[in-house]
Amino acid sequence: KLAFWEVDGANEPKYCRRLCLLAILFLPSKVAYREVEAFTFYVLTELTRDGYQLAGYFSKEKESIQNNNLSCLLVLPYAQRSGYGKMLIDLSYKLSLREKKIGGPEHPLSDLGLITYRSYWKAAIVSYIRQRYGRRNISVKEISDDTGIHAKDIVPTLAVYNLLKLSTANFYINVKKICRLPLRSFRHRIVHDEKLMWKPGADDGQDFGSTGPFVDRSYA
Repeated sequence: KLAFWEVDGANEPKYCRRLCLLAILFLPSKVAYREVEAFTFYVLTELTRDGYQLAGYFSKEKESIQNNNLSCLLVLPYAQRSGYGKMLIDLSYKLSLREKKIGGPEHPLSDLGLITYRSYWKAAIVSYIRQRYGRRNISVKEISDDTGIHAKDIVPTLAVYNLLKLSTANFYINVKKICRLPLRSFRHRIVHDEKLMWKPGADDGQDFGSTGPFVDRSYA
């Protein structure tokens, strides 16, 4: 079983600094551990016989001019290749949608960060389009509004994976090609919105509870 926890850096500065110091071992150029009060931390844990064990986390700046929804992302080595990185990213976008914002990660991204995000963006975009196959038009703005992914990230992702087509000097989303992609190319762990017990503006850190009921693999 898994559990998400929301921790306010201002309320639990010592714990959050320890998270940042741990992250410095793996991301030395990305972590600022002296300013935790300005961030909220979303911690992913695995339930073991000895209690909850840290698997990863991401931090989010409380007041971001660029609407960054993720500042630092870490999945511990033992927990990698379990889909946790994309699940944490998915949570960051679900929270942005609850806040009625279009956001994205803090830039610049590392090489590994860009690979992870592009893989997530592709999966989210492809899943969204496949669920709406048969509709006459699907615009980039519509995808952005419904997924929380910024248009500046949607278009390059479609281009990188050759999912755009050129017609009369304009580019269009190649919906037919997207719908022919194998399921394994875009399935990933997601946070189901209807099971997410969170609302913006809460003063205290919130326990999201066991993710068993609301985290699953997406096969849409």
